[in-house]
Amino acid sequence: MPLIEFEKEFPLIVGALKNAIRNGKIAHAYLLHCDDQNLTESFTTAMVQALLCKNKTSDYDACGYCDICSKIATGTYPELYYLMPTSKSRKIPIGEDENQEDSLRWFQSLFYYKAVFFAEKKIGIIYDADTMMQQAQNAFLKTLEEPPVDSIFIICTGNPQELLPTVRSRCQRITILRNSQTYSGEIYQKTLQIFEKLSCVNNLKLQDVESSAIDLIAIFSQLKEDAEREVLEKWKTKLEDNSIDEKLQKKILERLEASKSSEYLLFRQRLLSLIHSYFVELYQLSIGIELKTLPNPEIIMNYDNKNKLDKDKALTYLHNTEDFIKTMSLNVSEELAIRTFSYSFLSN
Repeated sequence: MPLIEFEKEFPLIVGALKNAIRNGKIAHAYLLHCDDQNLTESFTTAMVQALLCKNKTSDYDACGYCDICSKIATGTYPELYYLMPTSKSRKIPIGEDENQEDSLRWFQSLFYYKAVFFAEKKIGIIYDADTMMQQAQNAFLKTLEEPPVDSIFIICTGNPQELLPTVRSRCQRITILRNSQTYSGEIYQKTLQIFEKLSCVNNLKLQDVESSAIDLIAIFSQLKEDAEREVLEKWKTKLEDNSIDEKLQKKILERLEASKSSEYLLFRQRLLSLIHSYFVELYQLSIGIELKTLPNPEIIMNYDNKNKLDKDKALTYLHNTEDFIKTMSLNVSEELAIRTFSYSFLSN
């Protein structure tokens, strides 16, 4: 996907990148601030293609079909490295040494190996960079101050304030915000239906709340299964490699379990974001904001009683939602947290 695909939505950003490529003014590090993960991934792919393509268009965009562009699109370009949180706590650690995969030290070491014969530059992309532990950020700061030769880093985050000011100051900022999230999929629709019932049905009955709690618990359970299935698909090749010795196989299995936990936390974070967005927009409607001006009007479209919602009740719903999200971030029983949240609608 070339940069031109984003030119209509972000003309100044795309224009500035093309000019930098045209004039040989490419920075050694970019901080990509984006609030949509799908957009982050597609934009970084287009950006890397534009930086490395040998068959550029007349306005210095990637051709999108050459061997390099194809390898970047499929993630098989040999000098394109990724770092993202895969630990159980969904944090990027500094690592004991360069042999600890998915750590900052391991990631840094990749840029000091000799490049393959046809690769002119090495590209490093850090997704969810705000999950880097402070020790890891301090270590990465040294790399930003003295970057390896012919290397470019793209640091992606939706929360740049969580990065050290010294890290932010050594990167060229790229901001592509939509102020909304994309929520598509059956599991999101089922979740919205549950909260539409809890928030709009007058005189809720105990059995209604209990059935909603059971349905929500099932949704979070399904989310965990989906996360594990996706991780297993990513690790399929390594798991089927019979040439790996027993010691390495054990290490792979440990990383696999950590990756499952990390992926579930990511999936859960998206679902909690949907729930929070729903009640934010309910409150906005209750104080007179028009539906068409909301960031994600599609998630509120089926709320039949939106014009009758009391603003104090809507604010209580929002406060309870924020308390629920805080509770879910703690080491507590998910089932208990979900039930407590569901039953909070009985008292309103």
